[in-house]
Amino acid sequence: MTRKHWFFIAIAITGALLVSAVSFALFKDSDPYKDFTGLGSSIAISPDDKEIAFSAYQEGEEAIYIADIDGKDVKRVVDIKGKLLHNPVFSFASDELLFLAEGGDGTNVLYSKPLDEEPEQKTGETLHIRDAVFGPDKSIYIIAMKASEFNKEPGETTEGFDLYHLKEGSDIPKKLTEENHFSMDNLSVSENGEAIYYSDFKGENERLYRYSLAEQSVTEEVSAQGLEIEDMYNNSLAPDGKHIAFSAVSEESKESSLLNTICL
Repeated sequence: MTRKHWFFIAIAITGALLVSAVSFALFKDSDPYKDFTGLGSSIAISPDDKEIAFSAYQEGEEAIYIADIDGKDVKRVVDIKGKLLHNPVFSFASDELLFLAEGGDGTNVLYSKPLDEEPEQKTGETLHIRDAVFGPDKSIYIIAMKASEFNKEPGETTEGFDLYHLKEGSDIPKKLTEENHFSMDNLSVSENGEAIYYSDFKGENERLYRYSLAEQSVTEEVSAQGLEIEDMYNNSLAPDGKHIAFSAVSEESKESSLLNTICL
């Protein structure tokens, strides 16, 4: 066979591989959890220390479950067909749950569920909910952004996440901040209900912010630089508002990708 023939065969093989690669990229299953069975990404402990709430998949369907604090007596308490349910959170009285329901486009709406009643949708389709928690008075604090802006590529929008407040009995969340955060999360409320805490990246470091309900203002509470470490991740505030737990990379583990958890 001549060199010319080998050249055309090589072109044909390359073209076939290119078509196969493009076809795979276009038609492959975009849902990695389609047939997955196992735990979801978060677990919540009730304030009375009696129960845990978590999401779990059964053959790709994600629902909310409750169990005793020791993991026994597991019960599925809510599932919604066509929605992936996740991020359960207890009320201060341990008698109600908040959770997020994810649709096919990846946006979340917020639901609440008293443990002995049916779930109720709390937000509409115009907002994408990132996180939500109860206040002591059963009002709800929410991290959200416009759903229409959520799936846009970086640079296509200046919209970001902000803090919202939903009073008990209301169906219209009130926007509390105009910060347009890029990665706002780790929402928590102080035990007295006077302050809301959340984290976000500023430059290369994650920082903890405090929103004062009385002053209606945001202050920076803790940053990695103030603690003489490079980074802090996954902030979690204690109910008394005096201690914070977070993950950080120690000097010893910088080359091994290990994370140490530090409590303050």
